[in-house]
Amino acid sequence: MVKCQICGEELVLPYKCKYCGGYFCVKHHLPENHNCPGLIRNKWRYEVEEERFITPPIRVRRIRKERIYFTEREIRDLLLSIFLVGMVYLSNFILRFSINIGVTLSILIGSISAFIFHELAHKFSAINYGFRAEYVTSRMGLLLTLISTIPFIPIKVITPGYVRIISYRYDKNIYGRIALAGPSTNILLALLFILLSRILYYPLIIASLINIDIAFFNMLPFPILDGSHIIRWSINTWILVMIFTLFLWFIIHIFI
Repeated sequence: MVKCQICGEELVLPYKCKYCGGYFCVKHHLPENHNCPGLIRNKWRYEVEEERFITPPIRVRRIRKERIYFTEREIRDLLLSIFLVGMVYLSNFILRFSINIGVTLSILIGSISAFIFHELAHKFSAINYGFRAEYVTSRMGLLLTLISTIPFIPIKVITPGYVRIISYRYDKNIYGRIALAGPSTNILLALLFILLSRILYYPLIIASLINIDIAFFNMLPFPILDGSHIIRWSINTWILVMIFTLFLWFIIHIFI
């Protein structure tokens, strides 16, 4: 038979204190009537423990933007990639145009600007969101780009490298915007070179063609391309940008 821990009365239906775990009669079941050890300075122990482990309010801080920087390795990789991309487009257009100094310069200006501004747009956009970002080359990408410099190869693959983003989680909204920065930059450059070809030097239309080709290629919804990230973020945005890219692609080809 259970007995009250205070008065010793035998209990048929004992009261168990939920704070100290003892058994008491109806007279002593309240914590203040049996000098419950859970009573500390007019506060129950569970209240004290709760206060002790309450997480203090977290002050939300704005993500600090990373400093814009270029490592020696990154500069080396960019220069190597620029050289290979320029050679690919020279080998591609040499079969389509009568090459002279003006056309050669237009091809180089178009290919270099299309590549470098595309990658820098990804880099600066990622840095703007507080990530670390660095352009790096890949062995397979360099090999495929090098093979594409051969003039008579019908399929050209221009993937010497990519912007590596260092973050602790994948946010489809942020990565979608970062991905969109590359093709958007190429579209703006294509429009700029269309204007320059009309008022300054006509062969610059080639530079416009190169930029819109790169924009279209990167908008394709394949896993390794920008289009896949944009679709995960906003399929409506992808559709609108893709339609405009195709429209501009046809316009430029009509000019040429």
